[in-house]
Amino acid sequence: MTEQQGNAKTLAREKVEWGLNMESESNGNIAGKCFRWTTKGRCKRCWDGLFGRTDDSGAITGIKCRSCGALVASPRAHEEDQRMVEELSSNLLNLRFCKLPAYSDGPFAYKIFPQMDRLTGEEFKERLRTARGQGGSPGKLTRSDFPEGTPGYFFLQAQVLIAGIRQPIKASELSVLRFPDVELKPDGSAVAHFSQEELRKSSWQQDYEFMGRLGNTMSNSMMSAFACELAMKAISLTYKNEAKKIHDLIELYDNLPQGCRERIEADYPEIRDVLKQGRKTFDSWRYFQHAPSEKGMRAMIDSDRARSLAKSARVILDEAQMMGLSGKVKIDGKQNVREQNGGRDYRIELDVTVTGSEWPPKN
Repeated sequence: MTEQQGNAKTLAREKVEWGLNMESESNGNIAGKCFRWTTKGRCKRCWDGLFGRTDDSGAITGIKCRSCGALVASPRAHEEDQRMVEELSSNLLNLRFCKLPAYSDGPFAYKIFPQMDRLTGEEFKERLRTARGQGGSPGKLTRSDFPEGTPGYFFLQAQVLIAGIRQPIKASELSVLRFPDVELKPDGSAVAHFSQEELRKSSWQQDYEFMGRLGNTMSNSMMSAFACELAMKAISLTYKNEAKKIHDLIELYDNLPQGCRERIEADYPEIRDVLKQGRKTFDSWRYFQHAPSEKGMRAMIDSDRARSLAKSARVILDEAQMMGLSGKVKIDGKQNVREQNGGRDYRIELDVTVTGSEWPPKN
């Protein structure tokens, strides 16, 4: 057996450290009848998903956000998991009495996706036939243009956009300007630490890096705002058969059904203020038709706004999923290597299948 084969066998036995899926399906009795729900771990800082790790006995030794990297490790990980489970039990009781979830202090939470009473296939088709018979409407997206299942493509596009946004937990990593690490001394003084690499950078290298960091912050804000827009339009289309043909985030939000807004605000109480501040982000930033105002430029480099818009998109996407929206991307690939002109030509061919669907609740 070669050394490479030995290494392969060793790797095959290696345990996946962060292999705990913090999503699960459960059922129980609520209000006297069997009820099914799904729970998904959420980071309250950015509302992205969680994964965990366990020791050989199955005890949880770590919980981590897959986006911002927020981490709780042993021995607090087990305590945090127990707190989350107790909070989940309390929120299931809230659900039984038609109350909204309440989240206590702690970095993470279990979000409940309850099983909803949904329209039958025939009921939904009849609703769409009636909506299409009413024709289009100026300034609105209607079922005349969006037949059955197509709001699921909006939902999927929003998911894809927001999945590409990763938000480090360190604020300095999101800043448009790079700041040195600062060490606070016991006497209250501060010492800045510069690496040799940073000190050797020329002015053009620094300018290039600045433009990249500026582009990252701006694109995060724009794509997050666009994801919010797509998800809210998808909800309105599947629930109300129409959506406003605008980019204004706060108008789209206020046009959502009241129940949707109540659930969204239970998960993220500040979301309306965030959407109001960023209401014109995608609409106004797509083109620099004129020199942006100082206020506009400050908004573009605001990393807190970028992070808040991304969190808003994830919370709205959770609600869209509860409204019965879904979408999938499937990619099959083939690779081919051949000799050509004394060299090797390497090609990958991709076959992409995209599907969108919807299964709205009855009310």
